[in-house]
Amino acid sequence: MIKHILKLIWKRKAKNAFLTSEIALSFLVLFAVLSFVFSNLKRYYQPLGYDTEDIQLARIDFDALGEDSIKWVNTKKALKQELNQVNGIEHVSFSTSVAPFEDSQWTTGNESDEPGAINFESANLIITDEDYVDVYRPTLVAGRWYNDDDIKGKYKPIVVNKMFEERYLKDTTTLGLVIKFWNDEFIITGVVEYFKYLGEFAEEQPMLFPYLSEHSQQTSFATIRTASNVGPEIDKQINDVIEGVMKDVSFNVSKVDENRIRQSRRSWVPIVGLLSLCGFLIINVAMGLFGVLRYNISKRKGEIGLRKALGAAPGNINAQFVGEMLILTTLALIIGLLFAVQFPLLNFFQVDQDVYIKAIVTALGIVYFLVFLCSLIPSAQAAAIDPATALHEE
Repeated sequence: MIKHILKLIWKRKAKNAFLTSEIALSFLVLFAVLSFVFSNLKRYYQPLGYDTEDIQLARIDFDALGEDSIKWVNTKKALKQELNQVNGIEHVSFSTSVAPFEDSQWTTGNESDEPGAINFESANLIITDEDYVDVYRPTLVAGRWYNDDDIKGKYKPIVVNKMFEERYLKDTTTLGLVIKFWNDEFIITGVVEYFKYLGEFAEEQPMLFPYLSEHSQQTSFATIRTASNVGPEIDKQINDVIEGVMKDVSFNVSKVDENRIRQSRRSWVPIVGLLSLCGFLIINVAMGLFGVLRYNISKRKGEIGLRKALGAAPGNINAQFVGEMLILTTLALIIGLLFAVQFPLLNFFQVDQDVYIKAIVTALGIVYFLVFLCSLIPSAQAAAIDPATALHEE
């Protein structure tokens, strides 16, 4: 049966070439789109590692305070004190110009020839204070967040994430380890499990959380955790407190959870758009296959009638046409696979190989299912042809 079908396909090789290339191209488009979608969804389902609800982020132009460090210290103390006195506010933390979902990023690294130096190629960092852990509530897997005792110690305290530990500190004891960068020394007090601050669709990166000194003039954000049962009136109270303390300094307050949704929407738009394109492609391919099959059957009525006259059952006719399309599809997919497997082998787009494999398998399944589905009705019509009528027309 298969040998006979292969002969029929070969005899119509010129007519089948276009259909084969169409199926192969459709597979490659599906594979590319699914690779992009699966890669993004894989990152999306990785845990953020911290809370986003009930948190407000105030971007404040502290630079307007000038160069007087005493003024910076007193203003930040006054602002934190006033905010903590508001009923419904639980914790307040200061940090530099990097915050979750703000599209801001600081990176650093260390390369040193000193004996025992901890070298690391690159790590993202958020410089913040001892209250940051109470605001975002990251999950600590070892040690603790730094406190007042650590701040007064010989070294500046720092917290790292699990990825930093696994990538750069494999063969050392993490807690109590002193690492050096920016010509300063930091002692690790804790390890957080995850902290994917660049967004829900971002890759987890090695992270550092150095301590932000109260004398630092790098502060940009005040992050405020409110109780879960507060009403919208808390927004006005926060604005009034900041305006009262900061006087004529400009500021903007936003909700971290709303920032998360807004940033994620930018990634969902191309995903939905590409999936819609795939849907449109599938519909067009299905219509094309259906039309080609019906046309082929109309041109092969004599062949079908002769086979039925010689005793072929309707099931045999049905199986022949479905089998032809599945074998033709297999040949097309082999061509498509020759191109598709180059992507994981050469790692073209820095996507994990398991994503490529999942995309290939899914695209194969969709194409086979589509071809099988589109073959059923025309094949059933071929099986229902009356042999006497078909041979008379021929």
